[in-house]
Amino acid sequence: MINAMPDKTLEVFKYLKECAIKKRSPYYLDVYRATGVHFQHQDPQLNYICNSVCHPHPDLPCLSALVVKKKTGRPGCGFWSTHADVIAGDPRAWWREMVKRVHNYKYWSSVNLPDQDCSPSTRP
Repeated sequence: MINAMPDKTLEVFKYLKECAIKKRSPYYLDVYRATGVHFQHQDPQLNYICNSVCHPHPDLPCLSALVVKKKTGRPGCGFWSTHADVIAGDPRAWWREMVKRVHNYKYWSSVNLPDQDCSPSTRP
């Protein structure tokens, strides 16, 4: 069951879709500056996006893979724990492949959160 959408999730979702379309991987600080969301371990907005949009639709790559720490260039602890059950093999290789899939996905403009009017599976 998906919990209620955390505050500012829509802003984070829209920003990450823009980054995906532009083939960018923002730092957590970039997301904060764009949305006002300060991320910490187990970020509720990113978890909601993964659990309500990406995980239920296997053809959708996970947007949260784009967000990385400035110091390491890799996602934070919350990303790895959220995806522990779907990562097969080398976690870093899985993550790099997921970033490629996010950047190459052509239908981000038609993907919405479940709380929006359009289903994420509605694509041209």
